[in-house]
Amino acid sequence: MNYFRKIFGGLDLYLMGAVAVLLGFGVIALVSSSVARGTHDELTQGAAIAIGLILLIALAIAHPKTVHRWRHPVALAAFFVMVAVLIFGRTVKGTRGWFFLGPLSFQPVELAKLALIIILASILPLHARSRSLRAVLSASFVTAVFVALTLVQPDFGSAMILIGLWCAMLLVSGVPRRYVLILFIAAVAVGALSWQFAFQDYQKERVLVFLDPSRDPLGRGYNMTQAQIAVGSGGFWGAGFASGTQSQLRFLPESQTDFVFSLLAEELGFVAVTVLIAAIVVVVWRLYRLARAAPDDFSQFVAVGAAALISIESFIAIGGNIGLVPMTGITLPFVSAGGSSMVAHLALIGLAQGVSRAASRTASLHEGRG
Repeated sequence: MNYFRKIFGGLDLYLMGAVAVLLGFGVIALVSSSVARGTHDELTQGAAIAIGLILLIALAIAHPKTVHRWRHPVALAAFFVMVAVLIFGRTVKGTRGWFFLGPLSFQPVELAKLALIIILASILPLHARSRSLRAVLSASFVTAVFVALTLVQPDFGSAMILIGLWCAMLLVSGVPRRYVLILFIAAVAVGALSWQFAFQDYQKERVLVFLDPSRDPLGRGYNMTQAQIAVGSGGFWGAGFASGTQSQLRFLPESQTDFVFSLLAEELGFVAVTVLIAAIVVVVWRLYRLARAAPDDFSQFVAVGAAALISIESFIAIGGNIGLVPMTGITLPFVSAGGSSMVAHLALIGLAQGVSRAASRTASLHEGRG
């Protein structure tokens, strides 16, 4: 018993409970979607969850200082796989961002998100303590490299996630408002230039259809329209498991990934998706509390980065299903099917749990001295 307390003591059980709820919703959605599509992806997703949980436990046991020492190898590994996928990767839906090995697939940008949190958590505390402009520029350079490699694929949605992650962690570091204004102007300029020279036609069309779904109601506007119909038709209690007309009759495309929220809303109803959103809020809240209780700067910024990533991805994934933002193919953390995303997000929770255990040990030491 003491052995297990030594290993697992100090874990944030509220955080683990909320993640478990989200994983449960993901399993329900995947099984329902498999009925509609006539596929059996449960074993593949189960393997991804198992691998993710192993990483979660390993990273939870490891002290954040150990993770900090591995920051450079992790960053280099992420950089090399991001380059390698452009050369050896497979193109899926217009994006060259995947490695395939039989039934298994790996999306390097998910590792890049994790690596960026670790690297920014190593650099930005320097600015938080000494207001070092060099730290801001270093963080911006690393982020720009990962964003550029992501845009070349091209994966516009993931690139925006990386930029959002950088912005959130930069603001927490206490960057002056004038820097924020300069960076905002620069971002607008880069966005305008990207629209003109970097964006593919289908990416521009996604934005235009978001602004006006009637622009292409039977084409690119079709998916967004069907998603909103599915959400609205679920009512209070939903149509029942595997009984949604939009999802089961396949009016709702990619219901196991991009439109998983619409599937759950249609089949389980308003009550269930309220629980789902509440679980996401609990995850972000616990990560925020961990950031406040973190024993060192690196741990604090890791927790902030984790909270920022879960918040941004959840908002985009759900917002795309209900028409608040354009559809970008971003997965809903812990719910959408996708091995790479699942493993990366569970590993991220492992990092946060490592922070929780470190904070618990630090608090115990202070109490002992007192």
